[in-house]
Amino acid sequence: MVFVTSSSSSASARETAGMPSKRIVLIDGPQRAHSIICRSVGYQVEETLTAKRLDEEAFEG
Repeated sequence: MVFVTSSSSSASARETAGMPSKRIVLIDGPQRAHSIICRSVGYQVEETLTAKRLDEEAFEG
């Protein structure tokens, strides 16, 4: 079983999921957000912007 929460799993839930006899995966809010961002799940990149910085050394005489 997989349980997903936008919050955090309770201590008792983590304890139960940690039991070898249980086949439970807990996914909490921060872990879910990380997966969404890193794996591009649930969204598509529309545009990527490039930030440029002036290279002052190129203009020194």
